[in-house]
Amino acid sequence: MRKEAKTALVPSSIMIALVVIGLLALVSKGPPIVYIYSGPSPLNNGALGTSQLVVLLRSLYPLTYAALSVDDVKKLVELNHAKHCVYVLISPSEPVSMGSAKAIISAIRRCPKAAVLIADESTFSNSVLEVLGAQARIDGSILIDPSTKLPYPHALFRISGKVFELKLDIASSLSHCVNMVGWVNNPLVLMLSKRSAYVAHGRVCVAESEDVNGIRLIVIGDGSIFLNQVLESSNSSAYIEFIEALFGYLCGNDSRCLIIIDGMHYRKLNPLEALKNPKLFREVDPLTLIPALIAYVIHPAVWLPPALKFANNYLGELFTNPYLAPIAVAALTLISLAIVRRYIGGQRDYRLAEQYEVGAVIEQSINELLARGAKSFTKDDFRNLYRMVNEALEMFVGIDLRDPRCVDVLSKYVDRRKAENYVKKMNAYLSKAEGRSLLPIVISWTRVVRKMLIESESMLNAVGTSLERGVGAR
Repeated sequence: MRKEAKTALVPSSIMIALVVIGLLALVSKGPPIVYIYSGPSPLNNGALGTSQLVVLLRSLYPLTYAALSVDDVKKLVELNHAKHCVYVLISPSEPVSMGSAKAIISAIRRCPKAAVLIADESTFSNSVLEVLGAQARIDGSILIDPSTKLPYPHALFRISGKVFELKLDIASSLSHCVNMVGWVNNPLVLMLSKRSAYVAHGRVCVAESEDVNGIRLIVIGDGSIFLNQVLESSNSSAYIEFIEALFGYLCGNDSRCLIIIDGMHYRKLNPLEALKNPKLFREVDPLTLIPALIAYVIHPAVWLPPALKFANNYLGELFTNPYLAPIAVAALTLISLAIVRRYIGGQRDYRLAEQYEVGAVIEQSINELLARGAKSFTKDDFRNLYRMVNEALEMFVGIDLRDPRCVDVLSKYVDRRKAENYVKKMNAYLSKAEGRSLLPIVISWTRVVRKMLIESESMLNAVGTSLERGVGAR
């Protein structure tokens, strides 16, 4: 029989001191800021984000990624060696600088067949068009539906010979269209930059296609058709069909096409900032905002200084009160003495508790264990049983209950369902016994151990051993 001693490698007083030092270090470092993205960012799961577009495209083109920096674009192109590459920019929240535009287009050009999709109702993306050398520009206007007088006109798109009718949301017209592939008929055009308006007669360009220095380019004057609120709506099928046709054209119907969705030109928000501003709050996903706020609030730098200030003020009033001060001093003295005796002066030598390991349990017969179980079993007995079974399985079949292959191996000796059920229960009860899980609910460990003793004996019999015969038996 082997014995093991439970020893404390670090005294409790030192552990407490280390915890205090750690708290002070965290306070001095400041709380973490888990930024969240607003607007049509691919990292925004809210209604105005484009995370669903990423999910949709990734189901069709596995090499679909969100790029959070220019370096991300470069690395994605270099690492994937794709024949077709598509850079996607949807309604950026801030202007794209000429430097960023040049670096992005330079990286995309390294693909044998590159394409660019810009869907934007503002003029923030025009720098990319300028770097490309494209003729088209986004006007930054607002198109009004002539029948409803609302900024939600119906547009027609022609992609790969197929026509799609989609409803736009505060879309802009395009100027200098080379090859019009999307248009609105007879809209009212509000030119915001010139503070003027006019009624257009005929088609107004909202999407165009160009081939610019070997790069296939499509510009759409509206990014709303790619938003989560559209792709999750009841009439999303028309938009999904359009997106599939559009990217099929841009990718040359190549399933190994690399799609890089810009995620760097969107505003990063401090969760507190989003919470204070109702407008910003509507632009983010609440399910993302709440965990970010929790991570901020539970940090010691947030709650410890106010708690210490409160305690200081409270204790100051307490010790200056002529009636409460003697009671407070006496209580503080007793607490101090208890701490000193507990962690410094009150240590005693204890006999090392005997811990029965696998060998000790195996030496007992199953009948003896069951007889003892008539009185009581504890979770410690189950842990010993688990270790005993593991030792026997390792000896006879070369695996233990924690091995992912355990069910497959035991299935050679018993029915697979029986093997799965046995391994699952043993591991679940072990997690419960070690306090790592609340489930399963155990009302009586005696009943659990008696039951699993019988099942373990049956399983070990199937592989050619027994609880009664010990590890050395074959």
